[in-house]
Amino acid sequence: MTAGSATTCIVVGAGLSGLLAATRLQEEGWQVTVVDKARGVGGRMATRRFEGGVFDHGAQFFTVRDARFAELVEMWQQAGVVEEWSRGFAMPNRTRTFDGHPRYRGIPGMTGMPKHLASGLDLRLQTRVASVHPTDDAWVVSIEDGSELQAHALIMTAPVPQALAMLAAGAVDLPETIRQALDRIDYDPCFAVMALLEGPSAIPVPGAIQMNSEPIAWIADNAHKGVSATPGAVTIHAGPEFSRAHI
Repeated sequence: MTAGSATTCIVVGAGLSGLLAATRLQEEGWQVTVVDKARGVGGRMATRRFEGGVFDHGAQFFTVRDARFAELVEMWQQAGVVEEWSRGFAMPNRTRTFDGHPRYRGIPGMTGMPKHLASGLDLRLQTRVASVHPTDDAWVVSIEDGSELQAHALIMTAPVPQALAMLAAGAVDLPETIRQALDRIDYDPCFAVMALLEGPSAIPVPGAIQMNSEPIAWIADNAHKGVSATPGAVTIHAGPEFSRAHI
């Protein structure tokens, strides 16, 4: 990097954490580039159209447990990209559990908030990172098409196995204690089914049944939720044990 140039950062991953980091840095005057292999932003905050229906097929909602995050959520509500969905869901026996904790959803779907954050950012989507490595004064991000990006700083928000693979491909040696800690991080897999019924479902208001069991952990009606104008657009999430056994 040349002396006197703007302070730059590359963020790998256009999910919520990457977009929040990029937005905050840009507010502080940094020049930020966000790269992601996907076609769109949001990561697990994913919404998809299928056969006329609209489905939140990734993360179904989020909660707020931190005062600083609450301030952000209030801003997003004012911007019209987030609203409170419910304070509990139906159980398999048709009883309802309302614990008083708000569950929030994106507007019009869960990608609403990431798209709001991404506006104004330098995004490089459908850009697959092959490796990352440091030089004396910069981080070099090598793209699979042979191109390179450079910046003073690097933030990696991809899932840990993917991030470790990028570092390994760049021959970056992490301290053993850090590597061991990262290697211990595990993720629960989840099969997601998008099903368009012939008509409205019988899923009760507010539009979801929280099974918390195997093989089915979650069922949601995206029309009741306010995501799909077409009735009967149902998202089904399998439990982690079933998903892991059938990967």
